[in-house]
Amino acid sequence: MHELGIVFNIVASVENFVAQNQLTTVRSITLQVGEICTVVPKYLVDCFPAAVDKSALLHDTKLKIEIIPATCVCHDCFEVFSLIKHKQTCPDCGSTDTEIISGKELEIKEIEAF
Repeated sequence: MHELGIVFNIVASVENFVAQNQLTTVRSITLQVGEICTVVPKYLVDCFPAAVDKSALLHDTKLKIEIIPATCVCHDCFEVFSLIKHKQTCPDCGSTDTEIISGKELEIKEIEAF
């Protein structure tokens, strides 16, 4: 389960952000996780308490996760479509000359702090 290491890295990044900006409280951290990212969102949530347990700044912080849909764009007709629903075949023209444009993300979107 590599999610535990990822959560510890996220916590370290947030703690650095808090220190650099002289903040004292972090209410929430919002992550964007792509639908085809190799990270399991439930495991991030499950690992989060262990990562913040000993942090005075983050002990009561809530973790929020937004799932980013996996989408492709067709290079022939420029249709944007769901990768999960259509694989990598354009539903408009049938082309397989497509590119994944979203769904692999794992990013800190927002830190609610003061």
